[in-house]
Amino acid sequence: MRDHSCFVSLQNNLDVELTLLGFGTGHGHFASLPSESIAAGDIAPVFHVKDSWGAHGSEGWVQYRVELPSVSDLSQRPVMHANFGDPSLDRENWYTANCRDGIGNALLEFSNTTFGRTDPPLIVTGVISYKAAIDTGAIITALRMPKPVLNVYNTKVPPTVHRTNGQLIWDSDRSTAYEDNDSTTVAGSFSPVTVDMTREATVDVTMGVDESLVGVPFYIRADLGEDEKVIYHDVPQYFTSTGPQTIQATVKPSWQSATFPWALVGDLEWKLHVPSTGQLMRIATTRLEIYGLTKNLPKYFANVIDVGFLRSMIIPARHSGETDWIAYVIKITFESYGAFRFRYDTRYGASHFGPYGYGGNFDLRSWVRQSLIPNTVVNCYDQAGIFQIGLGLSPHAKSTWKFLSPFGYITQTNLIGVGLCNNPFYESNGSTALTNNNDMQRTAFGNHCFVAVASTEDHIADACAGPHVVSETVQGYIAAAVQQAGTGPNQTTLYGGWFRPGTENDLRDGYGIVSLNKGAPSIMELEAVEPTDEVTNAMRMASITGWNRCLSVNIDLSAIHTHISSSNLAIVDHSHHVYPAGSEINYALSSTPYPTSVHFVILSSPVHALLYFQFHLSKYSRPLSEIFAPGPINQADSALCLTSSPEIRDHGLLIWAFGNIFAYVAGPMSIDELNEAFAQPLHKIMLEGRANVETLHLPVLRYLRAPTEDLKVGQEFVVSASVEQCTTSSFHSQTGNIILLSQDPATHSFRLRAEVAGVDMLVFAFAHVTSGKVVSREVKVTVVA
Repeated sequence: MRDHSCFVSLQNNLDVELTLLGFGTGHGHFASLPSESIAAGDIAPVFHVKDSWGAHGSEGWVQYRVELPSVSDLSQRPVMHANFGDPSLDRENWYTANCRDGIGNALLEFSNTTFGRTDPPLIVTGVISYKAAIDTGAIITALRMPKPVLNVYNTKVPPTVHRTNGQLIWDSDRSTAYEDNDSTTVAGSFSPVTVDMTREATVDVTMGVDESLVGVPFYIRADLGEDEKVIYHDVPQYFTSTGPQTIQATVKPSWQSATFPWALVGDLEWKLHVPSTGQLMRIATTRLEIYGLTKNLPKYFANVIDVGFLRSMIIPARHSGETDWIAYVIKITFESYGAFRFRYDTRYGASHFGPYGYGGNFDLRSWVRQSLIPNTVVNCYDQAGIFQIGLGLSPHAKSTWKFLSPFGYITQTNLIGVGLCNNPFYESNGSTALTNNNDMQRTAFGNHCFVAVASTEDHIADACAGPHVVSETVQGYIAAAVQQAGTGPNQTTLYGGWFRPGTENDLRDGYGIVSLNKGAPSIMELEAVEPTDEVTNAMRMASITGWNRCLSVNIDLSAIHTHISSSNLAIVDHSHHVYPAGSEINYALSSTPYPTSVHFVILSSPVHALLYFQFHLSKYSRPLSEIFAPGPINQADSALCLTSSPEIRDHGLLIWAFGNIFAYVAGPMSIDELNEAFAQPLHKIMLEGRANVETLHLPVLRYLRAPTEDLKVGQEFVVSASVEQCTTSSFHSQTGNIILLSQDPATHSFRLRAEVAGVDMLVFAFAHVTSGKVVSREVKVTVVA
């Protein structure tokens, strides 16, 4: 009688062990048992199922678990199930193998040696291997940031904020909707997020898993260009079912730091790495914008930050070579890396972005917009301000604004955008940036601002001249920066009269930056700024005695725009901002070598305009007596006016106040050309709009609907207004306890969120469509925890 036994061996071609789970027979019995385990790369000894007496022959089964280390739950590991038999009665022998419950079929491949189909006994070796390749249709469907730390305004007009726990930062159904291509240099996102730079950050990655990936261990990662694994999961993933699955991946670009703010911005390629096959498969490209910085911003940010500033300040840091954030901010704002296009105002020494000698408001949005316009001018107030703001992105934000007046002649140093210089206002008189110490045409700083950084024991940062990178005390800084009187090789004989070199006794602490993008100060705020003797003298020069304080103006903004657009200078930047105290209209026009600037502030009253004119005069680091002369705007028109001194060549400046309007024009042309091209035509438009209080063009605010009950932290709400003759409106928070999430300009509705417990005064401002005059309403709210 022939032997219908089964002699079976198993060959493990995997890199993991197989563990016996069970065995059994349908006919016959085990004469020798299967191995308890089969080592990686090993062939198990043959086990024998002997046929029993009768006509059935033998048949049996074995089960081995594949000990994948990446699958911690043993019940979820693939199980190999092998069936075999050698029946009698002339039926064929068989051997089959697969994965129990289907888990692992996409990963594993089963084969066997050849055997006689009809000749007993069955002698076979079953082989288990990894498949040579995985063909998967798995995709990434969504990315979420579990806990973003700050509110970030995107670049939409008007901007919006989306910060929530589990914030959706990319969605495959509308992937292009996240692509912010507003900048030619940054592939940005309309859903930017920030993470705490001192803690590990993660992204929740939701995948659509198909059958081909079930039971297959894999790693997921995202690459940015040549930078690999900027986001990754270092433990293999393993799914036992199809459909949506979520993985928490770590955000960890190689340049990430717990002390130095960083950015991960651009089109990331997501890939699956299947170790068993060696495959690296691209499954998605996503636009992401993630910033690591401090979670405790200074108060002047008011609990929200613009992504445009983060792009300007943080993205260039990666390739700067710096490891110290303080040094980096000094150097980047000084133009050391060529990231911006600023240049010192070598004619007037004027602040162009808001702060005055003691600090104040900084127009950060204008700074970002103009940072790439060649030769946009700044002074030391601007530079001290932007340094303080950049410093505020790190945990080392504490600093003190320093104001030194008088300052004096500067020692030979690098001046921002100029190069070596000891004559900062050289372009005003046709001299050179670097000249003889005793050259009679040499100019000096009337005053100067810089910053003492607390974390460096109050060493000095100066991003305007030098730069000075927190390596000196105040005494050391003054000694290095201020040229002393005398006849020595590094001294000058030019001091005389009231003008002398500044000393430590002349140094005053300022307020520093107290707000961002706030716009024109209120009358009360302006009254709190005490004018210096120098400002008072300049106001007398502006012919205050002939000024008619009762006059107001219905200016025609469309006529203003038409005239500026018709000039032979192209508009490179234009903005119209509405603030509680008034409207601001700004133009930057293309001219060589510097942009021409036109600036209007439409204020609440003639008294307000007078105070603003006076405040503007406090924004110059050069002595005002060297800058200004009485202006050409006719005193009979009841205007205050100053023009640049005739000694300042080839670059005119005109400031004037008429009624409730302050105006400023400056550009690389003579004062006569500037007056003819801009000042006189624009003043004529203002004259045509003269009006009394009863005929002023104001928006008509019918109602403002806002919550009357206490708000809870995290609560979102809507304030809506019915207003006529208005196309531009804005929201302002006094404390930052309430933030603006989004705004609908068409309906004048504001979606807001209570961010911090406490009392807040909300101000909603509405500008008239043609006159720019502002009507505002205040709403007091209380936020509770």
